[in-house]
Amino acid sequence: MSVMVSRERAHTDPFRALVERDLRNTTTDNERALLRHPDTVVRWLRMLKAIQREVESHIGRNVAALRAMAPAPGDQPSREYIVAKRTHDAGHAKRINFVRHLKTHMDEAVQIINHHGLPPLMVGNIVDFLVDVDTELAGDDIEAARGKINGMIATLRHFKP
Repeated sequence: MSVMVSRERAHTDPFRALVERDLRNTTTDNERALLRHPDTVVRWLRMLKAIQREVESHIGRNVAALRAMAPAPGDQPSREYIVAKRTHDAGHAKRINFVRHLKTHMDEAVQIINHHGLPPLMVGNIVDFLVDVDTELAGDDIEAARGKINGMIATLRHFKP
C-alpha cells in the first residue's frame, strides 16, 4: 500500500517518517512499540489524523479538478478527460483504501488510550476533539477552536455515564 505523504515534511519530521513507515508496515518491533506506548500514543494519533486530513484534502482537490474538466451534458468527453478520469478512478480507489487503513490505525490508538477505562465512544470523541482544537490553534484559528470547545461543552452537558 502506498502512503500519500508530503515528501518535504517526511524528510524534516522524523516522527512523521516513523508513522509513515508504520503505515507501510515496515517498522521494527521497537518502533512499533514506541508508537503504541502510552507516552507517545496521542502524538501518534495526532499524526495519523493530520495525514488523514491531507489525503482527504487531496481527494477533494482531485474530484474538483476532474469535475472542472467534465464535458457538458450531451457533449462528448475529450480524450484528455477520458485519460484523466481513468487515472483519477485508479488513484481514488487506492486513496479511499488508504483512508480506511489510517482509520484502522486510529482505532488502535483510541483502544490504547481507552485502556484507562473510559467508554470507547467517549474516548474517541475526546481525542478527536483535542486533536481538532490543537489543529485549529496550530493554525492560529482561535474562533474555530472556540467553536469546537463550545460544541464539546454542549455534548458533555448531555452525556450520562
